[in-house]
Amino acid sequence: MIKTRGGVLLFILLVILTVAVFVLLRGSGGLDLLDWRREKSVIPLDLQTLIPPSWDVQAEPQVTCDFDGDGADERLLIYRYDAYTLTLPFKDKPGMFAPFGGVIFDTQADSLPERPESPSPYRGSSIVPYRLLPDFYTGKGQGYLGETGVEVTYSPAPKAGGPCKVNEINVFGFSGTDLPTRLSIFLWAERAAGYQGEHFAGNARVVWEVNPDVENQILRVTTYNRLLNHRSLLCDVNSYQRHNPGLVVFIPDDSRKTIDFCFGVPDEPVHPEGVVVALLRGDQTFGSPSRYLLYGAILAPELALLRESTRDAVNIVSVGNPAGIEPDQERGAWCTPEQMEGAGATEFWCGRERVRVETRIVLDGVVRTAEWSLISVARDLPGAELTWRVDRVDLR
Repeated sequence: MIKTRGGVLLFILLVILTVAVFVLLRGSGGLDLLDWRREKSVIPLDLQTLIPPSWDVQAEPQVTCDFDGDGADERLLIYRYDAYTLTLPFKDKPGMFAPFGGVIFDTQADSLPERPESPSPYRGSSIVPYRLLPDFYTGKGQGYLGETGVEVTYSPAPKAGGPCKVNEINVFGFSGTDLPTRLSIFLWAERAAGYQGEHFAGNARVVWEVNPDVENQILRVTTYNRLLNHRSLLCDVNSYQRHNPGLVVFIPDDSRKTIDFCFGVPDEPVHPEGVVVALLRGDQTFGSPSRYLLYGAILAPELALLRESTRDAVNIVSVGNPAGIEPDQERGAWCTPEQMEGAGATEFWCGRERVRVETRIVLDGVVRTAEWSLISVARDLPGAELTWRVDRVDLR
């Protein structure tokens, strides 16, 4: 107990001095170690020494996220490789071309084997580069992510302000247009296999359908690949259905395999094979597809469904591409009411040209050959566009 006035004053001075020193240290950061709420520093992982010199790493996207569900973040990088230049016609300078690839760097603890001659008390760790595409291991030997650009989405999409944790990676690749021509879907498998998935390519476009119950999870992919030298811009269409929502495994859906317009049916196909495809596919974007039939057209009984305004599409296995047509001045006449329902007696000129188109189509699960006879139809006006209408279809 302090019993003298001097002792009391000395005690008060010591207390004031202690408090002042504490406040000064707190203000200068000298006692930050006592503040346990302070966020720890995040030391960026320098991957420069692990990236091959031939890679041109893209600034975007570079995503840090938990892709494999281990509770730790991995780093996704997109890069270009095998760059080459090509002299472009009508340009002053050559263009550079390089496909896109992707890799995920994963820091793994306890992944380095101990050396018996020099045991260490510390945990070993390594940085493993898991390549997405291109790769050379089983199941990923072919393909790349894109040619002129890529866009990446995730399932589920990371939430703003929260930890980044996703299950699947969707990479959309582009080839000089705004429509994706490649789609790659990746899911973490295991340490030995890395990220496995599926890769789809369509030189015209790739379309997809997502799971309404799982954000950005792709359930179906359809590819459109151009038919060689077809003037009506037709594509070979293939569809792939996801086999199991928990796995990235897609199987071909033969019920949707067909030939169709690469970018949708036009309002009025210019060439006869385009008219046949528009009629078979039954697209109603511009009205009933039955408008491509002459009113009195003769149809094989199995194709009576073509007169229906609402029906399922008929799948096409092959379609002919008839060569040039020579006009016959002796043929053709004013269209009759039996040919053009509601047309006036001298409104349309029918049949100056006639052409045949052969297709192979699927009817009741059986491939049949259909022979189409089409005639030209044009309004009696200067500069009127020539159109084609079906007046007969035979099956064999």
